[in-house]
Amino acid sequence: MVATGSVLASLDLFIVNIAFGSISASFPGVQPQQLAWVLNAYGIAFAALLIPFGRLADVVGRKRTFVMGLVVFVVASAVCSIAPEIGVLIAARAVQGAAAAAIIPTSLGLLLTTAPRARHTRLVSVWAATGSIAAALGPTVGGLLVQVDWRFIFLINVVLALPALIVLPRVPSAPGSGGRRPDLLGSLALAAAAALVVWTVSYSSDPDVSLWQLGVGALLAALFAVLFVWRSRRAAVPAVNLQVFGDHGFRAASAGMFFFYAGFGIMLVGAPLVLTGPLGLSPAVAGIAFGAGPAAAVVSTIVAGRLPSTPRTLGLLGGALFALGGLWWTILLTAGGSFWWGYLPGIVLTGLGAGLAQTAFIAGGTAGLPQHEYSAGAGVLNTARQIGSAIGVAVFVALTLGATSSLTGYTGAWAVLTAGGVLAVLAAWAIRDRSAEGGR
Repeated sequence: MVATGSVLASLDLFIVNIAFGSISASFPGVQPQQLAWVLNAYGIAFAALLIPFGRLADVVGRKRTFVMGLVVFVVASAVCSIAPEIGVLIAARAVQGAAAAAIIPTSLGLLLTTAPRARHTRLVSVWAATGSIAAALGPTVGGLLVQVDWRFIFLINVVLALPALIVLPRVPSAPGSGGRRPDLLGSLALAAAAALVVWTVSYSSDPDVSLWQLGVGALLAALFAVLFVWRSRRAAVPAVNLQVFGDHGFRAASAGMFFFYAGFGIMLVGAPLVLTGPLGLSPAVAGIAFGAGPAAAVVSTIVAGRLPSTPRTLGLLGGALFALGGLWWTILLTAGGSFWWGYLPGIVLTGLGAGLAQTAFIAGGTAGLPQHEYSAGAGVLNTARQIGSAIGVAVFVALTLGATSSLTGYTGAWAVLTAGGVLAVLAAWAIRDRSAEGGR
């Protein structure tokens, strides 16, 4: 059951980015900024609702929340597969993201409550590895399906989820803790703030969007952010319990998640476009080539679970490998490097870094939280991940607008990707070794 949720969320993410070119061809006249919302609508809805759904799972029960999310995810996937226009596809993707927000924190919360704290790093590694395996298969499967029709990439979710829906009624459930439901207004304010930031960044280089329009977008984003913080401080059951940020390790891990996945969002969109654009590969071959990154992440997540290393050490190594991959692309790929020498080493390095960093920041962030805050804490960390990724996609669009036909058009994007890895290293350095402190 837990594996199904992780597999669906990871597979869906890495299948969709391979289909960007085919989706664009199906909807003539769609601008790059609009196409980016096929990813970002999912990511923003996911980010805004992760925390409240994490809290809802603690209140009403993790299994109940998980089942609800899985059913809605399947229905939204079916709608994506028959979307007649880009607006319907984007709306269905937002619903998918909301459903995934119910699946991910509940799956991790269910996992962490089954074992003592000393085993959490290994369990998080197993959880991450399951998603990484799906992510490794996603680009290859997506590339093959796109060769037939991009709509099949969404139908595969229905096929994978049906067995779990059949088995779930027989799985015993534990009651929730009861109490009030989380604050919806705070969640909506967070979604609005994130969406406006993404819109402002993605259109910042568009000559048809004026400076005052960008200023209004930034101002509204700030106002919604203030509303979000205010509600989080005043609501009886806030969308985000700001007290979790009182833990130093949690603050560092949240920052690390954000910076790392801002770079990751750039890689997620940029690498497939390089493969199908300047390097001239077909979607099927590009899917296999992109899959080298997630495959490397599988290896590093498995290794992370077997090493005696602390989350801090894993985070330092993961961020450094990711930054090195970005630097490789910045210098060698944009200089006209070949697939084998310019592209492949970079995707392997970023993949290895991703597997280590995800394990490090989740384990390091939840290490100091009480058990009843696991789902909510995991929700905050994944919110930082999704907002960071959405902003990374927006930065990529802004930096490469109209310049993705040549390798040199990606130089600025790869440089920002590198910076994301460096900032993740600095955040990992701030995570304390719990074993040295004696834990909590």
